Parts: sequence; C-alpha cells; structure tokens
Amino acid sequence: MGNIKSLKDIAKELGVAVSTVSRAYRGKDGVGESMRKKVLELAKKYNYVPNRFAVGLHDNCSMTIGVIIPMIHAYFYTSIIAGIDEAAKEQGFSIVIESSYESVENEKKCIENMLKLRVDGIIACISQETQTMEHFETLLDNNIPVVFFDRGNLGTRCSHVVIDNKASAKKAVNHLVERGCQRIALIGAQKYLQMSSDRREGYIEALEENRLPVRREYIIVPEKMTFKSGLSSTRHLLSLPEPPDAIMTMSDEITFAVLKEVKRHGLKIPKDIKVLGYVDEFHAEIMDPSITSISHHNYDMGVICFNLIFKHIQNPKQKAKRVVVPSYLVARESTK
Repeated sequence: MGNIKSLKDIAKELGVAVSTVSRAYRGKDGVGESMRKKVLELAKKYNYVPNRFAVGLHDNCSMTIGVIIPMIHAYFYTSIIAGIDEAAKEQGFSIVIESSYESVENEKKCIENMLKLRVDGIIACISQETQTMEHFETLLDNNIPVVFFDRGNLGTRCSHVVIDNKASAKKAVNHLVERGCQRIALIGAQKYLQMSSDRREGYIEALEENRLPVRREYIIVPEKMTFKSGLSSTRHLLSLPEPPDAIMTMSDEITFAVLKEVKRHGLKIPKDIKVLGYVDEFHAEIMDPSITSISHHNYDMGVICFNLIFKHIQNPKQKAKRVVVPSYLVARESTK
C-alpha cells in the first residue's frame, strides 16, 4: 500500500470517523487506548505528517512549544532541549528556542516573541535576574500553560521539574566530609532563586549533622554566577586567615573559575583543596583534574517537561505537578 498522506485515509482503513483519528493522534480524551494505539501504529507505518497549519486552524492550536533558557551555549540546557525536542516530535509538535542570556528584560522579550508565534505553551528556566514572576503570571492568566525546570517557582499555578536540590547538597557535603574535609565553602547563587535556597539549606543541614561549624564567611553569594564572579569569590576564600579545604560550586562557569584561581595560587587539586560542583557530565570528565560532580538525567528532564506541557495543553484544568528528578554523585579526581 502507498503512503497515506491524510487522516482521512487512516480513518477509512480503520472504519472510523476522521474526528476519532484526529483525537487519537493528538492524544485527546474520548478515545480508547486500543484505538489510539492502532492510529499511532498506522501513522508511523505510513510516515504520516500532520498539516500543522490546518490543525492549528481547526483547534486554534499552533502545534508549537516555546522554550526559554538562560544560556543557549550551555551543555546543561542543550541536553534538556534534546529531550524536549524528541518528545515533541513524537506528538507532532515543533519547538522554538530563545535565550534570555541571564537577563530578565531579554526574558520578557522572549515571551513577547513567542506570543507573536502563537505558541501553545512555554517551557522555561528563568534568568538569574528574575525576582518577580508577573510576566509568567500574565501567560497563565491568558490560558497559556507554563512549565518551569531547574529555576522558577509559581507555587501551584504551574508545573515544575527540578532535581532534589536539598538532598543533592547534603550528598555533596557528606562526600567531602568522608574525604576528610572540615572547612567546606559554598559558592552559590541568588537567594531569591528557590534552587539556590534549597541547596544552601541542604549544605547547612549536612554541616550540622556532621557536627561541623556553619561559617558564614565560607558561604559566598555572587551577584551573578559568572566566570568573573567565580574568580573573585575564590580569591576571597583563599585569602581568609583559615581558607577552606574544599569548595562546592553551583555552576559550570563558577567551577572553571575555581580551578583556574586555585592553580594560580600554586595549590594542587585535590591535595591542597578539593572541588565539587554541579557540573555537567561532559565538562566534568574532560577537565584536568576531572571534577567530582552532582549530576542528573538532563535528557529525561526534557522529556518530562514536554509531557507536562502537553497534558496542560490537552486539558487546561489539569492540576499542576512538581516533579523531582533524583540526582547522583559521580566521584572523580578533584576529591580523591
């Protein structure tokens, strides 16, 4: 049999209405799982490609999801985008990607651009500058669903995909204590970011549980998480009368800065000071020394993000969910 190019052909073969096939293909309610499976199998068999323009006119749906990330070049975000894109393609959706470059004003412009494209929903990780969420609340007020990942918090108004930030920080501190560290510093992020607050809380709890003092001079919160701020933060820590014997970091750029500044001071990692970061697998493995890191399944996070936004598009009354993705610690040379 030749290629089937329309839902009408699939409907005719299955002996059902075109509307039934359309609902089954797009995951809408009111279609049995058996019929949905048959439709998807035939669509795949015949390489069916939906006419997204026609579908959009029919359902007031553009079949497009907007994705806003802080930095387009960061491996962490691109690996999450890969999961979003793959899951979107399976449902016949496309994605549009914009970067805020860690600027709240850029973030607002990203939203404006996506509204012009009539996206059906937005998946976002907010910028470091974002302290209030009115621009995202406006989307929700206009029935455009939003799913946040990693950073971002609107309570129960929209879904979130995060890692177990508090538990991961405790895991990191415990690992360093097991390696003999007693003076553990943390170069973190803005207090108004929930992710940062959770990690800082886990860090403090782990110190207390290990009966180590919580030394405020060891907790550095730079204005922005950049390579430059990482250098100055590390210089400050190493200049203390009693410098730390371990440094935890919250981003790739901060970690790279710590490595550079520690080496500039003539210190050796891990002999003189140990380093542990929230560093992506790719970067962590190729650094010298390789970096012990808190890692998580980025691709899976992307898939979860799309599945959540897809459900909110299907059913605007769908309750918001908070999905916590477990992290894991990979020990490497920097903490031996």
